[in-house]
Order: sequence, then structure tokens, then C-alpha cells
Amino acid sequence: MEKGESMKEEKRKTQTEIILEYMRGHNNSISTLEGFTECDCVRLGAKVNEMRKDGYTILTELKTRKNKSGRKVRYAVYHLIE
Repeated sequence: MEKGESMKEEKRKTQTEIILEYMRGHNNSISTLEGFTECDCVRLGAKVNEMRKDGYTILTELKTRKNKSGRKVRYAVYHLIE
């Protein structure tokens, strides 16, 4: 054990670990809104691109729905393939 280290000190999870854990607990998927609200990831698309470069297989599904003011908006849902 290094000087100043506590035995109870836990390693902080990386953003990738947080996103993977969320996806695995939610039907292997995550939307851009869930990435922001549940994983504190502002740029989920960029993070997913990094994860793909690291070897994860993630598919993108583009969806459309109406927002509160009735305008059509597009958003992405990412699906982890394991």
C-alpha cells in the first residue's frame, strides 16, 4: 500500500464503466437523454465513438418524436451488442 492510501479508498469508475453498467442494466441500451441525466455524459455520441474504437460493438438507432411544443426532434438510442 502506498503512503497516504486508505484501505477503504475505492477506485472511481470511469465514464465508460458507468455507461456500460447503465446499458447492461437497461436492456443493453441508452439514449442521449439518459446519458446526460443518468450518467452525467454531455457528449454521449463522442463517448460511444471512443468505446467503439476500444472494441465495443454499439449500434445507433435514430428515433423521432414530438417535443413539448409539438416540434419533431431526432435523438439517438445506442445498443450494446455482447
